[in-house]
Amino acid sequence: MEDTRAEALPIGAAETAAALQTLQRYKAGKAALDKRLIDNELWFRMGHWKNYRDPLMPGKAQPSSGWLFNSIANKHADAMDNYPEPMVLPRAADDQATAQALSSVLPVVLEQADYEQVYSDVWWRKLKQGTGVTGIFWDPAARGGLGDIAVRSVNLLMLYWEPGVQDIQDSPDLFHLSLEDTARLTAQYPQLAGHAAGVVDVPRYIHEDGQTTANKSVVVDWYYKRPDESGKLRLHYCKLCNGVVLYASQNDPALAARGLYDHGKYPFVFDPLFVEEDSPAGFGYIDVMKDCQNAIDRMNHAMDENVLLASRQRYVLSDTAGVNEEELADLSRDIVHVVGRLNEDSFRPLQTAGLQGNSLSYRNSRIEELKEQGETKPWGHPVSRPAEVEAEAVARYMRIAQLAGTPAYVVHLSTEEGLIEAQRARARGQEVYLETCPQYLLLTDDRYRDPDGVKFIMSPPLRKDADREALWQGLKEGALDTIGTDHCSFTMKQKMLGGGKFFKTPNGGAGVQHRGQLIYTYGVCEGRLTLEDMVKYLSYNPSRLFGMPDRGEIAEEKAADIVIWDPSVSGTITDTNHAYNCDNSVFAGFDVKGAARHVIINGEHIVENGSIKLEGRGRYISRTGYMKLR
Repeated sequence: MEDTRAEALPIGAAETAAALQTLQRYKAGKAALDKRLIDNELWFRMGHWKNYRDPLMPGKAQPSSGWLFNSIANKHADAMDNYPEPMVLPRAADDQATAQALSSVLPVVLEQADYEQVYSDVWWRKLKQGTGVTGIFWDPAARGGLGDIAVRSVNLLMLYWEPGVQDIQDSPDLFHLSLEDTARLTAQYPQLAGHAAGVVDVPRYIHEDGQTTANKSVVVDWYYKRPDESGKLRLHYCKLCNGVVLYASQNDPALAARGLYDHGKYPFVFDPLFVEEDSPAGFGYIDVMKDCQNAIDRMNHAMDENVLLASRQRYVLSDTAGVNEEELADLSRDIVHVVGRLNEDSFRPLQTAGLQGNSLSYRNSRIEELKEQGETKPWGHPVSRPAEVEAEAVARYMRIAQLAGTPAYVVHLSTEEGLIEAQRARARGQEVYLETCPQYLLLTDDRYRDPDGVKFIMSPPLRKDADREALWQGLKEGALDTIGTDHCSFTMKQKMLGGGKFFKTPNGGAGVQHRGQLIYTYGVCEGRLTLEDMVKYLSYNPSRLFGMPDRGEIAEEKAADIVIWDPSVSGTITDTNHAYNCDNSVFAGFDVKGAARHVIINGEHIVENGSIKLEGRGRYISRTGYMKLR
């Protein structure tokens, strides 16, 4: 008797079978898009170099630069910076009060629905897949059974619609698939017992950990629009699993005539990034940039191989040369033993062709192409020059200095990684000197997201807080030698000549006037440095490293260059209270203590009580060779 009643319901076995046939047709029409979504997610998640293998160089390093990832990450940051605030405008004068009430209610509704997180998730998918999908549902079980609005980010891979429609609302049917725990479903829907065999496949992203689906079943949320007796389209909903109807709005007396939602629309909002014709789904940045990124990395790979080959001396060695190969390969040995006589036929250096200029130009042009497609705003500056690049440059410079047998001086050190590489060189016995600047001790890369972020564009860029602390610790331990400024006073008008694009913005910031105050305030007063350290890094060490042995200390026969420091002075740096020929300061807002009250140069009282009394007293100093400090 129960089976007879079930067959009499509007949605039964015949209707669900027809729906599943429609789903298969929709899946076939979306197969190319599904493959693209899976391929792009695999490329993004697992690293594109895992999809590239060079059979001629097995086991070789395969570098992967972060241009595309940085572009996507920064575009997502753009979206979050522009997180929308709801505002309801009145349609007429008498709607004003209602509009104001809704404007105050909607933020609460969105907060309860955790909409900011949904917004973030949708934007990630929009940037990667080309389409962000938001689902807006009524959840009758929420709030202890009172019901509430539920807003979710929906995976485009799990949605199917009529092929060829531009607007998702024009599709007669819409399917959403999900994988759910079979045991939990059976407990919630007893009619599912004994129907464990799946009848629908779902596309899946490829995971490195090989996720199992043995204990899961495919749930089909089938939305469809059908006319009622009056001809009005009604939205209905059916939940299927393994060929069994779990719920159907047409089988529900409360919704059979009314439909699932009064508005009659599918509860999904499609937001394509780049629109394609005849499809509600678009294409994203991975589709546009992937080939360019691969080309850059292939070029980097080839260049790395060339540089590595060129950096080591290699030889063509005859079997009859009589050279001890182990001793030849051991770079620490001063003598290599040979049996017999050597000549060019049995032993000669193997030359590696250097990189051609057009190769570098091609690689750089592809980077410029990707930059134009990707992130160009100020916060793209630090991600285009990551800490690893500085570390690599310091390490390479150390090796060049080692080969040349010369001391090395690194300017504007900004990262912990760079400091580590310099310390490694010192451990090898090299003579290495390091300079940093106040901006790398006091500012971090979050300043690039300020409204005046272009002001902070300098090279190296500002770094992370961990780098800041590592540099302070290096100064405290004596691992660094000087504190400079890299002073470069651009006006904001000059800074904006690049149109806000980081790679077209003049690099540099003003800072020489406040160097002493900043190091005294945030170094000496906060216990990171002593006064003697401050003098050492700002005066004593630079005078010796740059060949001015008669300066940097107060002693007989030394130049009478003296600063009288007043620790009682205090103030706040602004964009205008300085002597720079510009209208800004990267340290605006910093409170400072102490100031140079009096300055004596070559025995003349140049500054009295903080004011310049004698001008034009500067003169050229002929420098001697540097004096060794380490």
